[in-house]
Parts: sequence; C-alpha cells; structure tokens
Amino acid sequence: MFTAVYQTFVEAPVLKKDLKWLNEEWKGLTEAEKEQRASDYGFYPPQNPDSITYQLWVKYMRPWKPGPGNRAIRMTKEEEEKLLGEMRLFMDVIDEQP
Repeated sequence: MFTAVYQTFVEAPVLKKDLKWLNEEWKGLTEAEKEQRASDYGFYPPQNPDSITYQLWVKYMRPWKPGPGNRAIRMTKEEEEKLLGEMRLFMDVIDEQP
C-alpha cells in the first residue's frame, strides 16, 4: 500500500482478497442479519482492523457513530408519509421559483 496526501494506492491482490472476505462475510448473514446490519451501519464496512476497506474508510470517511445507518429500512408507513409530506413542501417552494 502506498499513501499520497489524499489518496492511497492498494495492490490488486490485497484489494481482491479483502473484497472476497467482505463478500463472504455478507453472504454468511441471514436475511434478517443483513437487514439489521444495513439498518445499523448503512454503507460502513464491518469494523475489522485487518480489512484494507475498513482502514481506508476510517482514513477518508467520516467516523461511524451509532445510528447513521440506513434509517429508511426501519421507517414505519406513518414516518414515511410524514417525510414525504415535508419533502413536498420543499418541492413546492422550488417549483415556485422563477
């Protein structure tokens, strides 16, 4: 691995090995576990210090905090309707602009 100021070069075999591990990790989860992980972590990779993907994520992305996952997965119908209603208000204002 070679690191410049704002970029990191990773050798193909290292990246392929890590992506294979991530894929195996994901495939090993049940559908309920996948849904829970997506809800809890969103796109954040599993917290594995040996994973190049995790290392790069920590280096270049904002830190993970509890709760920033894919909240939409757990939205109730009422929450979804409320959010859509709020979005419509913004859309109406945008539509009124010249």
